[in-house]
Amino acid sequence: TIDENGVSIEAADKAGVYYANITLKQLLMNYRGCLPCLYIYDEPEFYYRGFMIDSCRHFFTVDEIKKMVNAASLFKFNKFHFHLSEDQGFRVEMESYPLLTSVGSVRPSSNFGRGENDNKPYGAYYTKEELKDIVKYCEERYIEVIPEIDMPGHMVAVLAAYPELGCTGGPYDVWTIWGVSEDLLCAGNDKAVQFCKDVLDEIVEIFPYEYIHMGGDECPKVRWEACPKCQARIEAEHLHNTSAKSPEEALQGWFMRQMSDHLATYGKTVIGWDEILDGENIGDNVVIMSWR
Repeated sequence: TIDENGVSIEAADKAGVYYANITLKQLLMNYRGCLPCLYIYDEPEFYYRGFMIDSCRHFFTVDEIKKMVNAASLFKFNKFHFHLSEDQGFRVEMESYPLLTSVGSVRPSSNFGRGENDNKPYGAYYTKEELKDIVKYCEERYIEVIPEIDMPGHMVAVLAAYPELGCTGGPYDVWTIWGVSEDLLCAGNDKAVQFCKDVLDEIVEIFPYEYIHMGGDECPKVRWEACPKCQARIEAEHLHNTSAKSPEEALQGWFMRQMSDHLATYGKTVIGWDEILDGENIGDNVVIMSWR
């Protein structure tokens, strides 16, 4: 409320006060400091008002992230989807798997459809303390950070660091190009399944909010079709007898279920891209983002 007595703000919670102050700043900018008398009653139309930043193909510094968060805050976004793992680079410090940063965060060059490789090594990652600083910075602006650790596909950078986690054993190189790789984590390998759980354990330490994005998109099943371990997993879990499009699609559903059940022990909810619906039994506590 703006009247002859000044400005009065009432809200249901602290976030409402914060958003009302943003509205007041916008009024001050639009009216150049001379405010008219008015009354505004407002509430969010959408619970989830999200923006996404991919720091894998192109790395953004902490200061650059904060600058973008400030801009998003001005428009009252409240969910920051932070894409942190890709074929072209793994961007999170992991104490249990140090090669993810010493090897997996660095690609020898870049070529995303722009001609020849530039032959310039490109690498960076966020320390846990830097990520916690970003989380705190966002919290002060009532923005929740949702990390995305894409699996079981888009993991070439991980395989470059730990080739034993793939179906072929490598060697693999951090990708320098755009596109979809046929190399996935080996879903039939117990070490690969445990690796993902270990990584998620450390992710949960950094990001305190409900949602963890696990990707699940663009997973060609060529390697799994030819992999003895994956085929043995399909047999052991009876994944031939499902309504999934194929046993290998059912295997991805099984894999996602392992991760969603694991994260549920932390009270977390999994988000996945819509491809994971091609499998079966991914769990009831999964949110689907449709991008296709």
